[in-house]
Amino acid sequence: IDQDRFAVIKCDISGKGVSASLIMAEVATIFHSYFTDWKKDNEKRKIIASRKQVKIKPAVPKIDQLVYSINGLVESMGFKGRFAAFIIVYIDTRTGETVFCNAGDNLVHIYKKSKSKMEVITIPEAPAAGVFPNDMVEMTAGFQLIPYQMDPGDIIYLFTDGIEEAQRHFRTEDLKILECADEDHESVENSTHKAGQDFEEFGVSRMHDIIQAVLNKDKYELYKFHNEYTDEVYNFDFSSCEGTFSETVIALLAIERVYRHYHDPSSGTGDRI
Repeated sequence: IDQDRFAVIKCDISGKGVSASLIMAEVATIFHSYFTDWKKDNEKRKIIASRKQVKIKPAVPKIDQLVYSINGLVESMGFKGRFAAFIIVYIDTRTGETVFCNAGDNLVHIYKKSKSKMEVITIPEAPAAGVFPNDMVEMTAGFQLIPYQMDPGDIIYLFTDGIEEAQRHFRTEDLKILECADEDHESVENSTHKAGQDFEEFGVSRMHDIIQAVLNKDKYELYKFHNEYTDEVYNFDFSSCEGTFSETVIALLAIERVYRHYHDPSSGTGDRI
């Protein structure tokens, strides 16, 4: 919006194909247009106040109105089984004032500088955009504005399921797919899989540990469940990093790639991918 204030949307459209692409394009257009118009209106408000020599409070966009607009559009498009799950965030980086408004996506991941760790904030649930018309949504709790105060050094992470749900199969020594027979995985906190499955997901727990390791300039060991065909240990040392947000993104992408990689035991030093 300007040098201090930002508006962010994280959006995931159900399904694939032309209809999903059209919905995403419409959502992006409404989002951009809303804040372009809001910025112009706010500038006019400042000019009028200056002429009248009166002080006005800094305006905060009513992003719940934007969410209703997106919901109304997606619902009116009439694509069967298509909806948009998203969260919109307004942030004033000068004051830390933050506002969330969500449709079908109610988890926010934040690195708290004061605690040097990741936390998950659960905001009130709301239906995904396009499922119900606005009047039905308003009959329930509706799309709500959720205020939050960011502290210096805090970082909000907004990600769709591309990394979180990345998967790898369990493999035997000859690289055949292996099923998990360990019932104990059912009760393990932040478990990446259940008994009977032949794959695991990267998961939020790994993501949080990696982010914390980078920002705290620490070490991280990637553990792969049922990695039966190799005794490889995957150690990452971030002590020489600067501990920046961009480094955490690079680390997540790099380690997720190593996570999905299968090392062929017959490969040698001269082999390349």
